[in-house]
Amino acid sequence: MELDSFSHMCGQLTYHVVLVTKYRKRVFITNGRRYVCENILKWSGRKHGIRMIKLKVLDDHVHLFVKIPPKMSVSEFFNKIKGCSSRRILMMYPDMRKELKGDSLWTRGKFVRTVGSTTDKAVEYYIEHSQYKHLQD
Repeated sequence: MELDSFSHMCGQLTYHVVLVTKYRKRVFITNGRRYVCENILKWSGRKHGIRMIKLKVLDDHVHLFVKIPPKMSVSEFFNKIKGCSSRRILMMYPDMRKELKGDSLWTRGKFVRTVGSTTDKAVEYYIEHSQYKHLQD
């Protein structure tokens, strides 16, 4: 994956994220609901400058592979995506509120893992062995 270049930064901020429905309720069992959820998540991402690289809606959770803007924290990302999508999906399917016992579609918990083109061992090796590299030139 290519690196992004900004005015004072170059890098890649990609994450694997899992959003889980409240009580692990299987609210996306129909293709129609999955399609709506997918489109709302994509719309929410565009609205907040988040690039959805890959998205998969399953019965009771959603996998996202996302690239977030450098000024956005992971916590801010979750607030924007979960809040925006929950509000819109529950507006479209008000019957879900009874099933989920409230005004929230997603659990309070979160799963996130950074994704990059290198391994932790490679970074450790680079840091360990690049200490005097500039003196060899």
